[in-house]
Amino acid sequence: MKFLIIGHYHSANRGDAAILDGLIGLLRRKWPHAEFGVLTAYPDIIRDMHGIPAAVDAITSRRYNMLHLIRKRWETHHLSRVLQNEKVDSFPEGAKDQRLAAKAYLWADVVIAAGGSYLHDLYRKPLIGYYMEIELAKKLRKPVLLIGHSLGPYRGIFSRWLAKDVLSNVDLLTVREPVSLNVLSSLGIPSSDEFCTLDTAFALRSADKKNGQKLLASEGVDVNLAPILTVSVRHWRFYKKGHKTGHLQYVNAVTTALKQFAARQKVQIVFLSTTTSLGGYKVSDIPYAMEIAERLDLPVKPVVMKGEYRPEELKDMYSVADLHFGTRMHSCILAISAKTPAVAVIYEEKTRGLMRLLKMEDWMIDIETIDGAALLALLNLAWQSRNAISAHIQGLEAVIHKLTEQNLTLIINTLLKYEGKTGGHVKT
Repeated sequence: MKFLIIGHYHSANRGDAAILDGLIGLLRRKWPHAEFGVLTAYPDIIRDMHGIPAAVDAITSRRYNMLHLIRKRWETHHLSRVLQNEKVDSFPEGAKDQRLAAKAYLWADVVIAAGGSYLHDLYRKPLIGYYMEIELAKKLRKPVLLIGHSLGPYRGIFSRWLAKDVLSNVDLLTVREPVSLNVLSSLGIPSSDEFCTLDTAFALRSADKKNGQKLLASEGVDVNLAPILTVSVRHWRFYKKGHKTGHLQYVNAVTTALKQFAARQKVQIVFLSTTTSLGGYKVSDIPYAMEIAERLDLPVKPVVMKGEYRPEELKDMYSVADLHFGTRMHSCILAISAKTPAVAVIYEEKTRGLMRLLKMEDWMIDIETIDGAALLALLNLAWQSRNAISAHIQGLEAVIHKLTEQNLTLIINTLLKYEGKTGGHVKT
């Protein structure tokens, strides 16, 4: 079986990397000898981090309007007609020419749009390109599966129409929180609770605490000195109150709360980011971690981890922590899946949906209204309740496993149905 994975953005964001690793791990449980290829804007990082072939995206866009959609649809139609007259026996690894990269669709048996939160109009410039990649696969009569997505917001008539037009025609669409089911319903796309699963990052291997201790020690963390609070911060651009005002409020609140919490609870703070500048990626959380760390005057100096780590290694390190405070959603996913209590900052509905699905809504705070006193109170309460939170997470283990594995069950069932319709095009 040959799987082509599209929609993957950049593995310098270890959330994206964890989604990809988890998805591949799930698929290999059913198809241990499966072949994989990825189309992405950053193929070198895929090859280095995941060890699988990668090429540039076949279709890209940097505008979001009806005229651009018409142009891109014509381009997609023309490309599909050209490809239908060609053959390819191997994945065109490293391909930079659009037509050559598009041949990966011919190589593939199945096309999967990797999970995440990119099919909405907050990140609108590349959105038409993502949709046209899906349409190209459908025009080439490939089964198209969207696994573990957060959908919306779609804030205009054009956005809603385009989302419905494309998403209605895929063979399988699973979402990773109930609010995305509501979005599908609002678009008039039928779905059910069966298709609400979990993020494929939950499918990563179990945490190795000893390896986590070793990795932390490699950057100067004395794991025996004091209890550890791991922290993930980020720069968010979409505050309702405005970018500058919102970011200043966020930084001040986090700084104030962390300083007082660490002093009171006598913990050491370790900033452990899931997004770095690996491969020249322009979005890194480390500068914001350093900004806050420099403002903390504590007896035990905070450590900002600066190494480049795989998602599994981050999970190992989160398993060492006594409590995690995370703004990046996947820092919380990795911590929770490592059985570490977590307090989450809500910056998109995906995080709120995750925490509610896991019945952990008491342990979240909204980035729009965050302030130092409220965050400090929540961290103190989480610290006092950390054993109970850990026990709650332990109790969720079967549910997390079932919902994560449901992605694979639905993939298998969908491909069986597709095989019946096409007379054996996909071998399951």
